[in-house]
Amino acid sequence: MKISKIILAGLTTFTISTPILANDQYIIFGDSLTDTGSSKSSQILKDNDLPATNGGEIDGNNLIRDLGNNYWVPGDTAFPKNFQAAPITSFNYSDINQAPKTWINYFSEKNGQTLVIYRAAITDFGKYLNTPKNNITFATATAQSGDNFIDDLDYKAIYQTGMFPYADCPADKYGEVLKGSPIASCVPSVTKQVKKFIKLAKANDFKPTTDTKVIIWVGGNDVFGNIVKILNIPNIDVKNIKSEFKKFQPSLLVNNVKTSIKLLENFGIKPKNIYVFALPNFKYVPAVHQLISEFPNSVQTVISSILSAVSINYNNSLRSMANHEGANFFDVGKYLIELVKDPQNPEYEQYFGKVNNNPFSMCVDTITTPSKNMEENFPICKGYIFYNKMHPTTYTHNIVADKFQEFVNTYSLDKK
Repeated sequence: MKISKIILAGLTTFTISTPILANDQYIIFGDSLTDTGSSKSSQILKDNDLPATNGGEIDGNNLIRDLGNNYWVPGDTAFPKNFQAAPITSFNYSDINQAPKTWINYFSEKNGQTLVIYRAAITDFGKYLNTPKNNITFATATAQSGDNFIDDLDYKAIYQTGMFPYADCPADKYGEVLKGSPIASCVPSVTKQVKKFIKLAKANDFKPTTDTKVIIWVGGNDVFGNIVKILNIPNIDVKNIKSEFKKFQPSLLVNNVKTSIKLLENFGIKPKNIYVFALPNFKYVPAVHQLISEFPNSVQTVISSILSAVSINYNNSLRSMANHEGANFFDVGKYLIELVKDPQNPEYEQYFGKVNNNPFSMCVDTITTPSKNMEENFPICKGYIFYNKMHPTTYTHNIVADKFQEFVNTYSLDKK
C-alpha cells in the first residue's frame, strides 16, 4: 500500500500519543518552523564558555544562552524581557511550562529525548551524536531547500550569537560587526545542512543504525519568495497573475529535497527512516492574506484559488517523490486547514481551549507598548493558531508534535 493512501485513510481520527522506540535518534533539517533552542543546548554553551548572546540582558547581567541555530530565535527556556525579541512561536503564560516551544521541543520531550542544536553540538559533535536519544537539529530560520547560503541580516536584532560555524560560507556573506561580534548572514539551506551533518558524522566515525531517523521540513521560504515576486510585478492583473503562477513549478524545490534524501541514503540512512514534511496550503497563511489585501475582492478570490492549486501541486509532487524514493511523507498541512476551516473543532480544545473567532488573527498583534513590567504586556497566545504572519503559535506546534508522534507510531514505513 502506498503511503499516500495510508495518510488519507489513516490520519482522520485523533488518538493519544504514546512514546516511540526507546533508542530512536532524530537528525532534523529545516527552517524557522523547526529552528529552536533547548535547555540542553544552553547548558552546553555555558559549560564551554561559548556566548549565545552579545549584549543581551535579562534581569541585569544574566545572558540568555538558550537560542536557536539562527541568532534571533529564542528557545524553549529563553524569556527575553523586550517584546522586540519575541520568538517565532509564542510566549505561553498558561499551561505549557511558560515557554515558547516549537514542535520538535514537544516531540523530543514527550519521548524522553534530549534536543541539542547543531550550534551547541559542534563543541564535541561526536559525543552528542553517538549518545542514544540525543536529537540534533540543524534547522536554521530563513533557510531554503537548496545547496546554498541565504542572507539574513537583521541589524535591529536584540541578541546576536556570532557567525554560523560553516567553514565554506563565503567571507563576503558575513554582516557588519556590532559590539565586537559579527552578525551571521550565512544561513545554510537544507542540502547544505545535510552535507554538514554527513561530513561531521564521518569525521566522528558515526555509523547510522536502524534507530537513526531524519526529518526534513522545508520549502516555505522558497514558495513564499516566489509568491512575493509574482505579486509585486508592476501593473499585474488577473491574467498576468494566472500566467506567472503557471510558470511556477515545484520541480526545483522537490528535486532539492530529493537530493538531500539521496545524500542521506548514500551515507547509510535508509529512506524508510526519513520523514519528509508537507507544507501548509498557502491560501490559509496570514502573510498571503496581507499580500493580496490591496487587490479587489474578485482578484483576491482568484489569487487564493491559484495559491491553493500551487500548494496542492507542490505537496502532490513532494508526496510522489517521497513514495518513489521509499521515504515517509507526513501531511502536516492538513491539520492547519482543519483548524482554519473549523476553529471550534473539539478535537483541538485540549490545546487551545477555544480558537479565536478569526483564525487568521495573529497573537503578535496583542503585544502592547513596552513597560518596566513586561510580563503584563506579553500576549497569552492560547486561542491563536498563528503567532505572526508566517509562524504558528506554540499551541499549534504542540498539535504538530502529537500528530507526527501518531504517524511515527502507526504509519511509519520502518514499521512495515
